Amino acid sequence: MKRFTLLLAATLLAAQAAAPEVEVAAEPHHHLTFENNYVRVFNVEVLPNSETLMHWHRRDYVFVTLGPAEIVNQVEGKAPITQKLADGDTRFVPAPFAHLVRDLATQPFRNVTIELLCPPQHATSNAATSNSATPNAATSNAATSEAASPASAASPKPAWNTNATWTQEPGGDRGLEILHGGTQQILFVQDGVRVSEFELQPGGVVPLHHHTGPHLLVAITDLDLRESDIRSDVRSDAPGGPQGPMPGHFKSGDSKWLPANYSHTITNTGAKPAKFVTLEFP
Repeated sequence: MKRFTLLLAATLLAAQAAAPEVEVAAEPHHHLTFENNYVRVFNVEVLPNSETLMHWHRRDYVFVTLGPAEIVNQVEGKAPITQKLADGDTRFVPAPFAHLVRDLATQPFRNVTIELLCPPQHATSNAATSNSATPNAATSNAATSEAASPASAASPKPAWNTNATWTQEPGGDRGLEILHGGTQQILFVQDGVRVSEFELQPGGVVPLHHHTGPHLLVAITDLDLRESDIRSDVRSDAPGGPQGPMPGHFKSGDSKWLPANYSHTITNTGAKPAKFVTLEFP
């Protein structure tokens, strides 16, 4: 086993030395699905026994794992790390660094990567990190690099307050809330973005709540959702009553950017449990 590990490490290091580095948007396994002045969203798929190119992450990001996975994460200049990820595993990863990922499992490694478009020099973190150490494993298993983005010095300020703590909001910046037929768990707050995981049994409801800022919804499972009690300027009158901006059906891996300043409830109208993650911006 030790010999195999050493051989794998040597193979990955040789590949790293030979392969060109690319930006994340140019990496062929990363498919850009949405972009605005807050985020860039990539759907990522790596087939079994294949790997990405060595690619740069210049911005902090959050990734949501779709399905169980076992990968090798090779950060440039670091020893490779084998990671096992559960379905729905959601983590924050601080930038900048370059890495490649190899899929060791028998099924594709799939995730949704959400790049936060705030300059690294403005970013704040709730977990202690350094330029020479791997960040806290509870937050990220990727190592940071001392290399700075060539464009970071000229980057605009982020579109939101990266120092937001959310302590003024119900639930604050942490905790588990029991819902009617489900749960909401605040996973972490990083760069001022609050990341929560929702699980709803069939018929489960997220009660009426207000979104002061915009948010991104990422479907872990297939979803059939119904909005009601919508109170917003963004709704439209349609047969059957007012319709909110959220589509009724999502496939696993779908994401939807949702506007600020509206209130609603959400009901799982499907026959199976629904699981999704939200990134809320202040």
